[in-house]
Amino acid sequence: MATQPKANPIKGIWSVYDADLKSIAVFDTFLDYDATQESKVVTMPVEKGSFAGYNKVASPYDVTVRLARSGPPETLAKFITDLERFANGTDLVSVVTPHKVYTNANIESFKHGMKRESGVSMLVAELSLVEIRQVSANYKRVKRAGHKKPQDRGLVQAQKPRVAVLEAANKGVKAWAGIK
Repeated sequence: MATQPKANPIKGIWSVYDADLKSIAVFDTFLDYDATQESKVVTMPVEKGSFAGYNKVASPYDVTVRLARSGPPETLAKFITDLERFANGTDLVSVVTPHKVYTNANIESFKHGMKRESGVSMLVAELSLVEIRQVSANYKRVKRAGHKKPQDRGLVQAQKPRVAVLEAANKGVKAWAGIK
């Protein structure tokens, strides 16, 4: 895997890079970005309308980026096509600003348009990105299935009772009711 780009406040790097450290689209201006990082405190109701907070869970970050590209219609069409490829795919990207690098993000939504103030030769694209947390499965190998220790898995699926159990229940009911 390629190394992630580093933010460099001296150079002022602003871009959105793919895994190969290439900009996902050619643009003229990185207009702005907004980043949100939230955490939720889990609460549980207790007696008399009170509650207790007992854990804090960090949510994935969200970053919104606005990029501008000017040029003839063919250039703007290529800009849209390049961004759509990442918006429709599952590739991870990194948003690099002079202040922070947001890695392992995927484009969740993509908008683009033109405003009369900027003219018909400037296209503005807005990308909404969300963090994708990388996890790996941890599997344990056993030599034979019988060697694995049983685990409590919660509720047990109902099974058809054995004949001996039915007969014992029938005798118990008859004895209780006084039937021979």
